[in-house]
Amino acid sequence: MATHILERNDVRVVVSEFGAHVQSWSDENGDVLFLSNRAVLDGSKAIRGGVPLCFPYFGPHPHVGTVQFPAHGFARLSTWRTLEVSETKLTLELTEKDVDKALLADFSDSRFCLRYVVDIGDDDHGLKLSLVVTNTGEKEPLPPITLALHSYFRVAPESVEVRLNAKDVKYIDQLRADAGLLTSPNGVFARFGEEEVDLIALDVPTTVDIADKASGRRMLAIRTQGLPDAVLWNPYKKKAASMSDFGDDEWKCMVCVESANIQRPIVLGPGEIYTCAVTLHR
Repeated sequence: MATHILERNDVRVVVSEFGAHVQSWSDENGDVLFLSNRAVLDGSKAIRGGVPLCFPYFGPHPHVGTVQFPAHGFARLSTWRTLEVSETKLTLELTEKDVDKALLADFSDSRFCLRYVVDIGDDDHGLKLSLVVTNTGEKEPLPPITLALHSYFRVAPESVEVRLNAKDVKYIDQLRADAGLLTSPNGVFARFGEEEVDLIALDVPTTVDIADKASGRRMLAIRTQGLPDAVLWNPYKKKAASMSDFGDDEWKCMVCVESANIQRPIVLGPGEIYTCAVTLHR
């Protein structure tokens, strides 16, 4: 599949047109992002690792029916068109005409335009990802939208903690469906490397940090716009072994901290626009 390489000084970003997928973001210290050694890169399935774009729904399709639509929507399974590219900035676009009709689900009668910008031009230590969603139809609203930038970070899970920088953070543990809405008093999650983790933290601040557990040093700052929720994920042993595109032991070198809008689905009327962005800074 076609890829683009952005470079600034010693920073290098690799982006695939398939899924508008950021596969790598590296500098002299190595790659910040995790890409599985078993990731499939031929366009036959979603790429495991990097920064997948989950759109227009997060997780399984929200309506259970006889037709099974792929998890996390069609954006990561479609080939985007390149609008502009420079040494440090890339703009990709996807409309309903670019998507396999079998993947559109309840968007099959909708008209929309997604523009995704990958930019390393402003900061040697930063990567900015911006998404603009437009309802280009004239009569009907788009179906409700949930989405996430599903970032995989290359870290040792047992050595890090995720700081949501707020007290009494509400979250959903997706592995404990009967637990309801839970609360983290200090907004710090550090269970990675001990068990499978799959949490959705709600209404978090616009800056979330990944920090070294022992020293407290911040390793990575995640700054968001229009993405009020955060998903924390690590498959641990059993789930890792069940995934064909993920190495059995690769859970030991990654965590996902995903910037998302899940709790309050977005509804766009004709001509309306939604904008969100994530800036990663090391």
